[in-house]
This record gives sequence, C-alpha cells and structure tokens, in this order.
Amino acid sequence: MIELNDDYEDLEDFFEMYGISTASPGFYDDLNFTRLEQMIPNFLEYYAAFVLKKSFSPDYLQESEEKIFKISKILHKELIRDGRQGACIDLSLVLSRILDLENVWNYITKGSVTIEFPPDSNISKKYFWSVYYGQFKAGHVWVVAPPFKIVDLTIHQQPYKMNEEKYIPDIILQKEASISDMQLSDIISPEVMQQLNIKAGRDHLKILNSINPRLIPFYDFFEVDNFISGETKFKYTPFGITASDQPLKNITSLKLNGIYGLEIYNDLIKGKL
Repeated sequence: MIELNDDYEDLEDFFEMYGISTASPGFYDDLNFTRLEQMIPNFLEYYAAFVLKKSFSPDYLQESEEKIFKISKILHKELIRDGRQGACIDLSLVLSRILDLENVWNYITKGSVTIEFPPDSNISKKYFWSVYYGQFKAGHVWVVAPPFKIVDLTIHQQPYKMNEEKYIPDIILQKEASISDMQLSDIISPEVMQQLNIKAGRDHLKILNSINPRLIPFYDFFEVDNFISGETKFKYTPFGITASDQPLKNITSLKLNGIYGLEIYNDLIKGKL
C-alpha cells in the first residue's frame, strides 16, 4: 500500500495502476477511486497528498491565485449579503467544486482552529475543537488550494458572542505559515480530555491511537499552520480530509440569497474569471 510520505511519482503510479486518471482536478470522482475509497476510509488523504506534492509552474500559480481571489470575493460577498453563519462545511464544498471546474487543484480539510486575540481585547482564546462532547467531527472546514495553504471564507461569519469578529479578517487567503506540532488541547475539548482521563504529559501517540490509529501517520504528513493577522494569532490543525460526493449541480446544502452553488457559479462567477 502506498504511504502519504511517498514521492509524487509513486502516488501517480499508484493511482494509474488502479485505472485512475490524474490529469485533472477532482479525479476523486473517478469510479475506480470511489471503489477504493469504500474499502479504505481515509483514501481521500492520498488525493490531498497528491495535490500537495504536485509541482506547479509559475504561470499556473499566478492564474490560480487570481481565480481563487476572485471566486472567494464573490462567494464571501454573497455569504455576507445572505447573513448565514456557520456555513464552513457547505461553502467549502461549493468552493472546492467550483475550483475543480476551473481546473484549480485543491482539497478540503476538516479540522480545528485556535484563535488567540490581542491582549487588549480582553477576549479569551477561541477554540473550534474537532473532538467535542464525545463527537468526532469538524470543528471547522477550509480549503487548501496552491498557492494558498488556507482558503477560509467563513471564519469571520461564525456565531461569536464577544465581538470576536472585530479581530478576524473577512477572508483568509494565507500563502505563508509557520509550522508547529499538533497539540491535543487544540483538537480535543477540556470536557472530553477529562472524560478520557487525558492528563498533561501523557504520550500523544498513545492518545491519538486510542482516538483513531490513522491519526498517527496523518500528523506525520499534514502540517499544523500558524500565522498572524493584525495582532490576532491563528492556528489551523487538520483532523481529516473530505470532499463532496455530489457534483456542483446537486449540492443543495448551500443556498445564498435564494440561489444554489451552480447558479452562483454560472450567474455570478464564471463570466468574471
């Protein structure tokens, strides 16, 4: 079996061995890919690894950056106009599908976000945990699309209670980030830490193994990204990779100002790229 840390060529050969064409973004829709995904639950991680390891020309990166910027601005404008909060999953699914249609390589990350606010804000750290009250789910969801490490259109539009949004950018399009080790306190809520009797100093690997053995090789490959915007510090900790199992025309979980993702793409985005 292929490993996440294997070379790009090895990943490419592996996919092709199973009859999966890697020529275009979104090849996770290939029937041979979906068959393997049914047998290997984390198989989407290999798609993400393929995107991260792929070499891109300067022309591609410039064109993709311009497309991502324009698409993000339009989607965010519609999100604000609609007023919906907490749409990280649905908007990321639509964004990713639009990028696929525009031949922009990308994947969706589900994970945790930790926000440290400026000292004079008097706002405590904000955590979007992935393991919360015994539930293993996405604390937050964002898109990775080279040259951007993080494309997050919804972190500002969350149901905050302390005016946290004042210190958070409208849109996060982050190309540079410092790397740090995964911290359990960023992905597991204090209540669950207590329930699982997780104490400071315990072996992280053993704890991860008890939650999901797959997390050990996952964190050997996928990085924790840190950056500062203004005086606010952000930490994005991945917890898994996801994707829509439906084409854009069938995604109805996101409806902004009365129209779905495909209409947003056709009517508001496509002609401006």
